[in-house]
Amino acid sequence: MQLGKAPEDAQTRWRTVAVDPLKWACSPWGDQGGGFWVVAINDDSVIWYNDIEDGFEVSGYTELDRIENYASSQLELSMIFRGGLVWR
Repeated sequence: MQLGKAPEDAQTRWRTVAVDPLKWACSPWGDQGGGFWVVAINDDSVIWYNDIEDGFEVSGYTELDRIENYASSQLELSMIFRGGLVWR
C-alpha cells in the first residue's frame, strides 16, 4: 500500500481514520461510475480515490455520502499524510 512510504506516525493516524471503501456521490463527475471510493473520514473531510484521474484526493463534506468538491491532484496516499494537507 502507498502509505508504507509514510512515517510511522502517519501510518498510526491512518489506522484511526480509515474506513472500508464506500462509494460517495460527487456529481456530475462521478455520476457515470456511481461515485468515488471514500477510504478515510476525519471530522469534516474525506480521503477518496479518483478513478478517473488515478489518484487520491482530500475534500470536505457536510452530508454523508456526498463529496463536496471534485479534485484531480492525483496524489499518492502517503503524500496526503506526509504533506499534512488536513490529516496531521
